[in-house]
Amino acid sequence: MNNQTPDTNIRQHFLINNQILELIASQIPHGGQIIEIGAGMGQLTNKLVSHPDNKVIALEIDTRFETYLSQIQQTHSNLEIIIGNALKFNYNNFDHPWLIGNIPYHITEPLLHKFIKAKVQGIVLLVGDSFAQEATAIETNSSEIGKLSILVHTFYRPEIVAKVDKKYFNPPPRTQSAILKLTPRLATDYQDKKLFLLRHLFLTAHFGTLLKNSLMAGLIRFENNKLTKNEARKIVSKYNVSDRILNKQFEQLNNEEYSSLFQSL
Repeated sequence: MNNQTPDTNIRQHFLINNQILELIASQIPHGGQIIEIGAGMGQLTNKLVSHPDNKVIALEIDTRFETYLSQIQQTHSNLEIIIGNALKFNYNNFDHPWLIGNIPYHITEPLLHKFIKAKVQGIVLLVGDSFAQEATAIETNSSEIGKLSILVHTFYRPEIVAKVDKKYFNPPPRTQSAILKLTPRLATDYQDKKLFLLRHLFLTAHFGTLLKNSLMAGLIRFENNKLTKNEARKIVSKYNVSDRILNKQFEQLNNEEYSSLFQSL
């Protein structure tokens, strides 16, 4: 394989349109830390480091592209290169960075699960168009609401900045793409009980607790421990969530059940 050839086995499709690269880079204000995920040969990296106030960390799993990134680094001291896996990277080691990148579809949702626990300024991702539509389904009043839609809505204010034609990639992917911008919700947003409960469910899902017990715990926490378990149980019973769903773990729900839970809350 040629060193400059994208590896489609790991879903590498490089954006080659200069205007779209400029548009993506322009979503991030100058003067902060930026972690670029999947820097590749540095097409977007070049745009990001061109502003000397930016501190750019280029994260790339493919060692073939280290040489190209190093060439950029020779003329831009504000670039740091890290060869590593974005799914194993600790984003909290950095001071409220912006996250940006052209993300393969199969790792986008796992990455979002990592991102919700990281303290970031914002996220700008080039993703498949279907992923962007699903991520903004609640905001656009779509009927196709699933786990991803609820995850994004719970932690971010999402926006599709632009659609990107597949012809602007090398090699062209099978589907169209979109620039998705995610702005983290403010702490005050979680004064809303529904958002608070959803955040609690996502952040505690790994505990293996039944949904009904997770909801009770979330309600008690929302009310600053002023509710008793019995009072919380009565509130949960009024949500009109089926016993079948309540007796599952949150992570075990399917998209139809996630949608039903979202509407019930």
